[in-house]
Amino acid sequence: MKTTIKIIVLSLILTTIGCDNNDDTATPTDGTTFYETANAYFIDDFENYADGVPLSGGNPFGASGNTKASTEQSFSGTTSAKMEIKPENDGGFGYWGGIIPLSPTIPKGGEVWVRLAIYWPSSFEFSATPFMKFLRLHNKQGDGSNGGYNDLYVNNANDTVQVLQTIKEIHDIWEYYDGNAIPRDTWETYEMYLSVDDVSVDDGGNGRFRIWRDNKLIFDRTDVPTITDAGGVIDGFYLFTYWNNENPPNNNHVYVDDLSIFTQTSPPTNQDENGNAFIGGADQQ
Repeated sequence: MKTTIKIIVLSLILTTIGCDNNDDTATPTDGTTFYETANAYFIDDFENYADGVPLSGGNPFGASGNTKASTEQSFSGTTSAKMEIKPENDGGFGYWGGIIPLSPTIPKGGEVWVRLAIYWPSSFEFSATPFMKFLRLHNKQGDGSNGGYNDLYVNNANDTVQVLQTIKEIHDIWEYYDGNAIPRDTWETYEMYLSVDDVSVDDGGNGRFRIWRDNKLIFDRTDVPTITDAGGVIDGFYLFTYWNNENPPNNNHVYVDDLSIFTQTSPPTNQDENGNAFIGGADQQ
């Protein structure tokens, strides 16, 4: 279902990227074999960092003061990124989560895919109000100003109604997902896709916004212009980054692993059950 609501937003930044060649296969629990696409724009399984090493300053994240490598949990291998937010962080920007800049940026006509695995401890509190920012792809307008975010939010984490919701800021139309509550003390995967256009598919363009959860397509929005003007671009992936204008709970943390980003320059070769190109891969350990 769809409802109209309005929202206000922050801004942007940054630098640095990563690149990797990988043609290994991964076999998820449903028996399907997925093939990693070579030349991902960015890919990091966090195995090359010692336990406790900060993952900030572009190594690999920006605006990630509390994010560190951790061997406490892992989706693959032995290490993941532990992302933490504390009450003294005053909303968390610069501390909570992290940013991967996209350079070159993704212009109209381009595409971008982002996939990760995440582990929500039973102690994690989804208390950000009104909703918790999760996966975000930022739109910079042609004049360099802020064009808003393409956002996936967590809403009712412990319910089966409006568990997740999406919006393109400035377009400002919500769409909701009813389904399984957010699991605790186990891994799940999320993938975000944008076809970049200031005109949506519904209006004759190519603007489209998709989300997969554990390799199942849960949002396929054709009503969304993913940039606000024809000269706009997608210039960065923001993971969490801001706990809204409030103090978060004490020592709230999650674990993130196997983060990958692909673009139209070297798109993923896997297809979901509907024939849509996506990164895909193992959906649980």
